[in-house]
Amino acid sequence: MIVFSGWVGSQPVISVMDFYAMTLTTVIFTGVGFTIPIIFILLVKFNIIKRSTFTKNRKYIYAGLFVATAIITPDGGPLADIALFVPLLILMESAVQIARRYEKPEDVVKTVDPKCMFCGRKLKQSDAFCPKCHKSQA
Repeated sequence: MIVFSGWVGSQPVISVMDFYAMTLTTVIFTGVGFTIPIIFILLVKFNIIKRSTFTKNRKYIYAGLFVATAIITPDGGPLADIALFVPLLILMESAVQIARRYEKPEDVVKTVDPKCMFCGRKLKQSDAFCPKCHKSQA
């Protein structure tokens, strides 16, 4: 808005508290933005979301990411928006590639009956201790 104050003929006045508040909120929101890829990897690792959900909705997520970067940046120009959007885009794509390592395959089904590590007796899935030798299976 400082640009418009010269056209109107008014004096631009910015208080110190307003400047620091804007700087602090920009730094906090930018930090949160750069943490989102790590959160995505953790959500995939703990099997809360799937990587395919991200890849199917990629264009909507990137549109929302660009809108978020436009809100975060204090400058109204597209150059600052793109300067923040491109690193976040690269981080999100690398997070998708890293999340591939942690995603559990869906087609693998365990059909192996658990056995006691000490005596070899078949156990139920819920058995923490062997009913024969009474030893812990953890």
